[in-house]
Amino acid sequence: MRALWAEKQEASGRSNTDTRTRILDASMRIFAKYGYAEVTLNDVAAEAGMTKGAVYWHFSNKSDLYLTLCERSLSQNSKRIP
Repeated sequence: MRALWAEKQEASGRSNTDTRTRILDASMRIFAKYGYAEVTLNDVAAEAGMTKGAVYWHFSNKSDLYLTLCERSLSQNSKRIP
């Protein structure tokens, strides 16, 4: 199912990665502004301009999203260190 959806996204000029990146970027903004405890996946979806279902497609729950966001930040920061 995911492969079929990815093909459809690519055919429309959008990629699955772009959606995931938009969700991660939105979650970073909203977690920084309100804190982890105050933010819901509905809030993240609204910030990203998507449905909550789109968020759940990529992340199983809020802690999964947050962990992925932390991993991405650590990876980006480790690339900056010589």
